[in-house]
Amino acid sequence: MFTGDQPIAFFQDSSVSYKSNRKLDTNSEILKAAHAKHLEESHDQLLQSTLEQGDYNKLYSFNHIVNGFSVHTTPSQAKKLKNTPGVKLVEKDNGVKPMTTYTPKFLELPTGVWPTAGGRRHAGEGIVIGFVDSGINPSHPSSCNGKIVTARYFSAGVKARGLLNASVDILSPYDAVGHGSYMCTAARKYGVPEVVTASNYGEARRMVHVPTKAGVLVIQAAGNCGPGPYTTASYSPWAVGVASCDTDRTYPGSLVLGNGQRINGIGLSGPTFGNTLLWYKLVLAKDAILANGNFSRTPEYVEECQHPEAFDPVIVQRSVVICTFSSGFLKGSSNPTAISNTARTLRFMGFVLIANPMYGDFLTEPLPFSIPGIMIPKTSQIFGMMSGTSIAAPHVAGVAALIKQRNPSWSPSMIASAMATTAFTYDNGGEPIMAHSQDIYSLNRSTPFDHGAGLVNPTRAIDPGLVFISGFEDYMSFLCSLPNTDPEIIKTAIGEQCSHSFQAPSDLNIPSLTISALNGKQSVRRTVKNVADTAETYVCAVVPPNGVAVELNPPWFTIAPEGT
Repeated sequence: MFTGDQPIAFFQDSSVSYKSNRKLDTNSEILKAAHAKHLEESHDQLLQSTLEQGDYNKLYSFNHIVNGFSVHTTPSQAKKLKNTPGVKLVEKDNGVKPMTTYTPKFLELPTGVWPTAGGRRHAGEGIVIGFVDSGINPSHPSSCNGKIVTARYFSAGVKARGLLNASVDILSPYDAVGHGSYMCTAARKYGVPEVVTASNYGEARRMVHVPTKAGVLVIQAAGNCGPGPYTTASYSPWAVGVASCDTDRTYPGSLVLGNGQRINGIGLSGPTFGNTLLWYKLVLAKDAILANGNFSRTPEYVEECQHPEAFDPVIVQRSVVICTFSSGFLKGSSNPTAISNTARTLRFMGFVLIANPMYGDFLTEPLPFSIPGIMIPKTSQIFGMMSGTSIAAPHVAGVAALIKQRNPSWSPSMIASAMATTAFTYDNGGEPIMAHSQDIYSLNRSTPFDHGAGLVNPTRAIDPGLVFISGFEDYMSFLCSLPNTDPEIIKTAIGEQCSHSFQAPSDLNIPSLTISALNGKQSVRRTVKNVADTAETYVCAVVPPNGVAVELNPPWFTIAPEGT
């Protein structure tokens, strides 16, 4: 990135166009195009004058909200670029993993926000939502159909590193792995039957600051690494970090034994042939292995049902085969889909995947199976569906779009504040939100470190009463007031000087308060704006943390419409 010219979003020079003496309006598309061309040419010139030809490959030029480029080169050449006058920042490109519906009903959208926003067919119209994800499937029923404006793919980086897998990676925006199928749920088509697809889980980290300066609200997936300290991947106050939660949707299934005993589990498939009128033999996988088969005697073959060639077809055909969660699943080399394929090949009547005491318990996701199948991780407790922050983030982005449609003049911080201050700390059954402990089957009452602001409430968020407002200058003051901050690093990364800083980082005007090391007494100030149509009176209260005394001033206040 450069210290000189601004990207298009912040370009204010209305004097002349490049290579022309004609006066042009600042907002002219001609001027924007000329400025974009100028930036791209400057990238090429800098590379040509700094690096030797053949030592680099420019992949992309960026000119809309950042002025920079992507280049494939060696570490030594990257270091040379970093020390070149005019270059602000050189950052290594790292791969990330995707983080992974019914949610409209869960959020009470059909009866809450949608009727006030033009109905379910028009809610969110005129608002643009952008996703960075593994792709999109426009033919999927939940993908909004005509609501997709455009989709782009960026493959030059992975191509340059030789990591493109032609059998999996599609050179188009089309989603190849199933993770992006639901990404349009933020502006989704209503009333589509849900079909569960395989999801991927992981983490993604990125500091987002420039889009906020351009007036773009940034919603970030918070990661799926918890529960545990320091497992949140989104922590910047200028972005909304979104976690995921359990829903009350389940996919129950059961295995009925000959003596009438019913064992509960998770199964997204049809019943065995005969629908309980016909009974089938239960066969343990390791008891049906070919005695003289030419294959490895590893758990994948012997007990995890991953390979059809390991079985005696006479024994397993028209039987219900019991497969076991073992080391292959633990390593990630085995999966339930392979069991389904084995079962279909050998004409099982059904299969059962059970826990192995040697490997503890396992979490299950209700995958759709083409033949009858059930997963039994633990007979006493079954969590209906695993859903990651990849799907939670677009849901919250959709709520933000509805708020923006209702309140077009609101800034990103006002929208974020509205969602945070109106969130529930109770579930949709009226009970306190519970949090997972390190033991996946144990729940504890959650704290703000678990649930953050709480569960988003779209109905209340479109009319929050008060909002906390912050802008780019406030975020700069926050950065500059952080302990041990180097102003030069901030100037390099953001392109702005540390002209002002807060007395303490906790003075940033957001609807939460963090003091990392309280020693003695500290005062914190907040400013609110009334966005309601009438004067409102608020009473202030606090439940202080153990060992801390908190004094509120004023204890109550009345605030006029548009007043602060």
